[in-house]
Amino acid sequence: MNLTSLKILILSSMVISLSASAGVGISTLRVYLDNEQSEQNFIVYSKDPKRQDCTLFIKHYEVAEDGNLISLAEDFTPQNSAKQLIRFSPKTFSLGGAKSQSVRFRMRRKPNVEAAEFRAFLAVDCIFDQSELAKERGDVQYGLVPRLRHNIPIIVRTAKLEASVEFADIKVSDDAIGFSVKRQGTRSLYGRVELIDMRSNKIISKNTHFVLYPETPQKIVSFSTKGVSSEHLSIRFVENPKEGGSINHIKSVL
Repeated sequence: MNLTSLKILILSSMVISLSASAGVGISTLRVYLDNEQSEQNFIVYSKDPKRQDCTLFIKHYEVAEDGNLISLAEDFTPQNSAKQLIRFSPKTFSLGGAKSQSVRFRMRRKPNVEAAEFRAFLAVDCIFDQSELAKERGDVQYGLVPRLRHNIPIIVRTAKLEASVEFADIKVSDDAIGFSVKRQGTRSLYGRVELIDMRSNKIISKNTHFVLYPETPQKIVSFSTKGVSSEHLSIRFVENPKEGGSINHIKSVL
């Protein structure tokens, strides 16, 4: 890895996203493609009346063992890069007012490709039109121009891959519970972790955007029990079927 790479700490269960006040959003958390789901569309939209010019390009990150992401040099392509297995369009467009833009992704099927999971990030880089900002300010000195960016994970699986999950190191203290979610197998896990009151099947606490990459063997999760006795609690992981998974694993706390 290039020594000048910038380390960016990102919660691996979340996507870098723009604030609501920026008026720009994306209709998906990630792009997932496989042999059965070879296409995906999503919408980039803006509620800001000012024009924004957007550019889409591929970025790569190294996933550290703790799940943090390390930004790689622009000219470096890792072995598990999804870049050569995807096509997307458009790569440039403009937004403004209530205008939105549909972006289309397709999986490129290549002969003799390894049966594996490939990943990358789609950077959606939007910048306000400088001439409109100058008119708004009443001068021609543009100065600092606001720049907005989304980074959307891309996952491409070229075959049916296996994975499993288990809960370990469960500890209950006062009104809190902590435990490890451990992953095994050859692919990432995307889904939700829930703390459930078994008497009513009510969800007490949850993490709805939970992610475990192959480079991350486990992740520690903490929840509030909200006063429910541990004898009535269970933990459940439910994988998102739209992202290639079907795992539904549950374990009682005691």
